[in-house]
Amino acid sequence: MAAAILYLLLTIPLTHFVNYIDHRLRTGRPEKKEPDELAAPIGKGAQA
Repeated sequence: MAAAILYLLLTIPLTHFVNYIDHRLRTGRPEKKEPDELAAPIGKGAQA
């Protein structure tokens, strides 16, 4: 019983970590936006 719990404690977090790394390698880093693109426009006709 203790071996099964230890197995789960090791494999579940490692599986999530490997899936995260796999997703990151497949998609790449998210693009960072410039500060001007992050600013919310004011009013209807506001332009950056």
